[in-house]
Amino acid sequence: MIYQQLELDFSPPIVGGSTSPGQVVDFSAFSEARLKRKEDAEHARLLAEIVKSVEHITGRSKEAEAM
Repeated sequence: MIYQQLELDFSPPIVGGSTSPGQVVDFSAFSEARLKRKEDAEHARLLAEIVKSVEHITGRSKEAEAM
C-alpha cells in the first residue's frame, strides 16, 4: 500500500519561487521530516535552558543580578 500525504504551505509565495500551494510527498518522508523538526526544536529548547542555567550560575543573568 502506498501512503501519500498532502503538505500545504500557507505562507505567502516567495518571489521567483514555486506558485504551487502544496506538494504531494510520501507519508514516510513527511513523518520523518516532522519528527526531525520536533527533535530539532527540543534540542534548541534544551540548549536554551542550559545557557540560561550557566548564565544564572555565573551571575550573568538579570535574575542573578537582582538577587
